[in-house]
Amino acid sequence: MTVAIRKFLEMSWTDVQTAATKDPLVIIPAGQIVQHGPHLPVATDIWQAEGTSTRVLDGLALKGHEAILGPTVSFSFSPAQEGFPGYINLSPETLADQVEEISTCLARQGFRRQAVVLFGPGSWSSLNVAASRLARDKTAKLVILDGLNTARAVGGHLLEGNDPASGKYDVHAGELETSLMLALAPHLVNMARAVCHYSDIYASFFKYGTNSGPMQQKMAAVGLDDWADFGADGVTGDATRASAEKGNAFLDLTAKEIVRHLEDWVLKAK
Repeated sequence: MTVAIRKFLEMSWTDVQTAATKDPLVIIPAGQIVQHGPHLPVATDIWQAEGTSTRVLDGLALKGHEAILGPTVSFSFSPAQEGFPGYINLSPETLADQVEEISTCLARQGFRRQAVVLFGPGSWSSLNVAASRLARDKTAKLVILDGLNTARAVGGHLLEGNDPASGKYDVHAGELETSLMLALAPHLVNMARAVCHYSDIYASFFKYGTNSGPMQQKMAAVGLDDWADFGADGVTGDATRASAEKGNAFLDLTAKEIVRHLEDWVLKAK
């Protein structure tokens, strides 16, 4: 059995009313607007969040689950990227309020099960605050899934240039993200500008057990607040090795893993 995939923004109010009676899971893409090197658009994370979310919906539909694509959270709080032009940041408090209010609106209309597919670490803290408030008030159940880290976890073998033993880490606007964009929006990728750059500073993070957390924690632990310190072009990784074939493989593996997670932790726990 397959379920028709619908987008919240394309529904009429009567469609929304009918959809809510089926208790669907709402997938909310969350991206950010920041630089992604000289070869990718500043909305790269939005494209990735929406593209991955769409494939997650495809996977859920094939398994007979009711799900809809919710509105995209396009903004973030990534002050470390403000050394480059092309950013739109909200304060973390404003972002937390925005996410909570979006989620509350959906819940009031009957969509209490929600999952964020996140691309861009700048939103994590605010998303966590919003999810905690919603849980405390029993407004909605909002889970947060990091799409980019999931892609690295399940598709790391596809990265030819990633070699931690040699201090080569694919982190931002490199092989992974460029491959995803070649699969999702190739018309926005300028491979003639793609560069290979690995950061010695980023590699040094892993010398210390005190610096083993998420990106924001790594940077905070050493007092680093400017992404340009990783490299003047904004790239950390080898974008020249990217391909659409790899991008589609990343998308398929990531969506499959997120569907598996949602089935085990959200859809079975009504």
